[in-house]
Amino acid sequence: MPQTKPASEICSEIAHILYKSLSFKNCNLKLHLPLNFFEAVKKIISESTAVNSLLVVLSVIVIFHLLVIVHIIPYQIVWGGRIENRQQIITLELISIIINLVMMGVVLIKKGVINFSIGRRWLRLLFWLMFVFFLVNTLGNLVSLNQIEKFIFTPITLFLTFCSLRLGLSK
Repeated sequence: MPQTKPASEICSEIAHILYKSLSFKNCNLKLHLPLNFFEAVKKIISESTAVNSLLVVLSVIVIFHLLVIVHIIPYQIVWGGRIENRQQIITLELISIIINLVMMGVVLIKKGVINFSIGRRWLRLLFWLMFVFFLVNTLGNLVSLNQIEKFIFTPITLFLTFCSLRLGLSK
């Protein structure tokens, strides 16, 4: 059984691999993803770690969004700090909850908890879509007007990005 590593160690190793992948030629910064980059992701994050991490974090995110809806968490710290009224926040939070629940369903299918007949290719495609979703979300968090969203949620969504990538690479 593969050993699991703490999230901070996983993120540190991935950052190191990304740093080593940068190539400086003729003063132009270019990102090269060597073929072994994907193999490194597979070694750093086990499939079971990716599945369990996604389930835990997505569950916490759903609870977080519910707390925003019921006014326990201020809505100013979500959606880039750009929400203008209460109706907007309810609509956007409900959409977010639905998306997160769908992603949890995909992970539960992968784990075998939900028995839903879907081909491995379709499941891998869904994880690649999740990878893109979390990558875009990470970039959105980086440009957020709210410092909490920027500095707390950016590392979380980056971690979810790599967990989704790991499952997208699985067979």
